[in-house]
Amino acid sequence: MRSGWLVAVVIAALLLVGSPWIVPTLTDALVPDPSDAPIRRSPLVQGDEVLLPWMDLSGAPAWISEPPGSIDGCFPPGGPVAGPEGSNVTPAFLNRVAAIVEELRDLRFIDEVEPQFLEPDEFDERIRSVGEGGSEDDFAALQDVFAMLGLLEESRDLKQIVEDDLTGQIIGFYLPAEKELYVKAREGGKLSPLEEVTLAHELEHALADQVLGLPLEEAAPPMKGDEQAAMRALIEGDASLLTQHYLFRAFDIAERSALAGDPAVTAGEPDEIPHFLQRSLTFPYEEGVMFVCELYRRGGWRAVDAAYLDPPVSTAQIMYPMRYLRNDEPISVTPLEPPGKGWKRGRPGVLSAADLLFLFEHPGTGSGEWRGRDDAFELAALWGGGRLDHWTKDEETVIGISLAQHQGYPIAAICPVMTDWYAAARPESVIYASGIQGERVRAREPGQVALFLCDAAGMKIAIAPSEKLALEMIEWD
Repeated sequence: MRSGWLVAVVIAALLLVGSPWIVPTLTDALVPDPSDAPIRRSPLVQGDEVLLPWMDLSGAPAWISEPPGSIDGCFPPGGPVAGPEGSNVTPAFLNRVAAIVEELRDLRFIDEVEPQFLEPDEFDERIRSVGEGGSEDDFAALQDVFAMLGLLEESRDLKQIVEDDLTGQIIGFYLPAEKELYVKAREGGKLSPLEEVTLAHELEHALADQVLGLPLEEAAPPMKGDEQAAMRALIEGDASLLTQHYLFRAFDIAERSALAGDPAVTAGEPDEIPHFLQRSLTFPYEEGVMFVCELYRRGGWRAVDAAYLDPPVSTAQIMYPMRYLRNDEPISVTPLEPPGKGWKRGRPGVLSAADLLFLFEHPGTGSGEWRGRDDAFELAALWGGGRLDHWTKDEETVIGISLAQHQGYPIAAICPVMTDWYAAARPESVIYASGIQGERVRAREPGQVALFLCDAAGMKIAIAPSEKLALEMIEWD
């Protein structure tokens, strides 16, 4: 609940993958029926000439992009359970919350958990002590990458956003290695409904860790970032569904009303946090709970338990659960190479389906959406695999992106989507397309050039300060 494995608060910005933590907002339908998908046209038009025509995506098998079902089938069975008396943090209060979590989740604690309640300043300091990591060079390189992709204004400080703005979003967390659980207590020894339900959320993490084991690697290599993000979504989705059950069965109407009116709930998403990072925070909760709900609807908590033994391996499997149920795994891609010798490779990472979703929802740093949430979900389903590499030399940064398209879609369907996204993210770019089907696209602007090369398997993208550098990264001719 605005929590997770705290180290990921910093790592989220270092991986370009969907990562940590915030209160979920449940939605009923994330994607329309693919059969209703209209044929769109790219804005890459000069006069009456369409430089890169959009594909009709409605012919792909429905399961590839099928969203989770309605949340309605995941409401808890049974009537109300007696919640803890009062709001003071006493042993009886804590024991009752833990007992409710056990009953609702249908698991039993092996060892007693001792939550720690910290006042806001002490809590924030504990977060920073856990989340320390990432050198100045790491952040500087990632700042350049984010700016080149149109995700961050050059004047913004990525390190400050991660360490201050994102950290301030967290009100509870569980540390698996230390078996420690923390909750921010704004009124000392008295918990508000929000803090009580946060306690229940974090206790569920501890319970799942004791009984099932959390399927996360403590020091996973960068190229496992998407897999780790999918596992976090399973874990946070599990705790978020338990939280919903707690709200409906252990809270009365007055407590639910108090929770709904809590300033931390009504404040909404902070404007100062870029959309890409904000959605990296919300993904494990919003999409995670819908994924877990799909499992719960099919087989109850035992189906959720089974997923801990056979966890999802990509955020695409979280977004489109039938890919998980059909064991549809990512396609390996070949990375681009740097433009010559002397370039220092930055931390590589998977460019995931969740990343594409965030990019398509809100490209660039301006206000307003591009495709909208439903449309972005449909387009992100084109993802079959991907990675992003970057290199630095002196004061320059170059980016290489490799994307595989899911095999269920028409050949090269992903190409106009990516070029269209880039045009929206970098509105100063002038777009040039060549080839019979527009399989080679240049995007030029002062100080930056992007080359897009499409083929039957997917596409390669080279982004560099000059066309000369970009051409050295990609087999253009």
